[in-house]
Amino acid sequence: PPGPQCNARGLTPLGAYLVRRLMAAHVLIEVDHLSERARDSVLALARRHHYPVISSHNGTGGSWTPSQLRRLAAVGGLASVTPGTAPELVAKILRQARYRTRGRVAGVGIGTDTGGFSSLPGPRADASAHPLRYPFRAYAGGVTFRRERTGQRVFDLNTDGVAQYGLLADLIADMRRVPHGRRALALLFSSAEAYLEMWQRSGARG
Repeated sequence: PPGPQCNARGLTPLGAYLVRRLMAAHVLIEVDHLSERARDSVLALARRHHYPVISSHNGTGGSWTPSQLRRLAAVGGLASVTPGTAPELVAKILRQARYRTRGRVAGVGIGTDTGGFSSLPGPRADASAHPLRYPFRAYAGGVTFRRERTGQRVFDLNTDGVAQYGLLADLIADMRRVPHGRRALALLFSSAEAYLEMWQRSGARG
């Protein structure tokens, strides 16, 4: 039929009841793949019940507005970003961190639900001139990484990009070489603690 075909209905009364029951059961609620109107409704319920919700791969199910991200942070929720080349990922993490709430662990994770390998980042635009050098050492722990090998296939971030999830380690190493990369990595490596604290808040509320 003619006219807009996006989901304009939002949450039905039964949907709102379900969200309230999930909160009462202390279930973590993922809000990325809701329609804009339904997302606003869930955020309103989260605010009313002082309950954290999660955006595990922000933007994949539709762009979030700054207002929505502030509301997510205000209820103690957590948002992760999708992968990009090292400069893109650093920018995404730092942009997301602007919505953090004082008094809580500042962390931004990476959500790898990208809708297929074709959505993973390719090589950095200047990779041929400024390649990631192999082998490289891990961000922490002293582990040395060489080019990842699967069967007879050898992968190189500089030519293959993130061709499969095993190359996320290479991407993280590449982030260290980007301006503000270490600041972004500190936020990334705080994301597990931020997630656990959000989980604790969900158990205490609802």
